[in-house]
Amino acid sequence: MTYPSPIRNRIQVASSECVRCRQSQGFTLLELLIAITIFAILATFVYAGLKVVLDTGHHTSLYNQRMSKLQLGLNLIQRDIEQLVNRPIRDEHGDLQPALLSGGFSGVMLELTRGGYSNPMNLPRSNLQRVGYQYEEETLYRLSWRMVDRPQDSKPYRQKLIDEIASLELFYYDKELKKKSEWPPRSGNSNTDDSPELPVAIELILELKDWGRVRRLFRSTQSIPVEKE
Repeated sequence: MTYPSPIRNRIQVASSECVRCRQSQGFTLLELLIAITIFAILATFVYAGLKVVLDTGHHTSLYNQRMSKLQLGLNLIQRDIEQLVNRPIRDEHGDLQPALLSGGFSGVMLELTRGGYSNPMNLPRSNLQRVGYQYEEETLYRLSWRMVDRPQDSKPYRQKLIDEIASLELFYYDKELKKKSEWPPRSGNSNTDDSPELPVAIELILELKDWGRVRRLFRSTQSIPVEKE
């Protein structure tokens, strides 16, 4: 059917306006649902990847902190043992104690006299220091006293070193490299007035809850004998 030119022009204009109207209406509901679904899937993958990165960074930070504390604690123990000196002391009760004593009260596993106590302020005190190590509630603490011969009201400064410890053991090696579980040995000369010999090395065995077994052997100031071939 053929329309006159004026009518045909009007029909064409109306058709164009309808097309523009449909184009200006935007997305349909189905198109919006599809777009939202795709966005949700992409966001899930992005969040999962970001969570892995954040968790990895968090675990790495915790590992580094744990390693730093462990190294600091072991370095302090090594420094104390390497600067061990044969200087008995008087405790707060006035009793004479050997330069190195294993065991004790309140979980104190080791006490020793060490040298190299720095004095940058040039105070009137000795360069010797009495230190100890206390194992309490799965944590190892370092004890230090300001004076070698302690007065009655003397209290040590306690520094936290290593935590999360399942078990802790100390062993001592004499000049013949025989392993002892205590010092001074019961079979040896325990008279502190005679200044008994010091061990040539001390072995520390830690069982950490997270990292398992850690073993360190610290050499003292005493010379370790060498077997002749």
